[in-house]
Amino acid sequence: MRYNRKPLFSQEFMILETIFHYERTYGYEISKRISTDYDYIMSPGTLHPLIDQFTEKGWISKEPLYKKRIYLSLTPNGILHIEELFSKVFRILNRIQKRCND
Repeated sequence: MRYNRKPLFSQEFMILETIFHYERTYGYEISKRISTDYDYIMSPGTLHPLIDQFTEKGWISKEPLYKKRIYLSLTPNGILHIEELFSKVFRILNRIQKRCND
């Protein structure tokens, strides 16, 4: 049984990266992918308000296809934002690598 611990990445990063990687996806699938890919359990009560917040910021677009399922994808602004987040992660990893090689 997994217990939630402090995640290595922010919830913002995990959600946006999952949508970026899996393209058109939906809430339940995002939750499952985060659980598998990041070993972190994100409840619907955490996930859905963040999705709404990211939609308001213009990072995510919603496409309703079925009565209860809404597909999510990154907008051009969302792609720019995730690229900024990737850049920060790479800078941190490079710093760690340089320190380890000293």
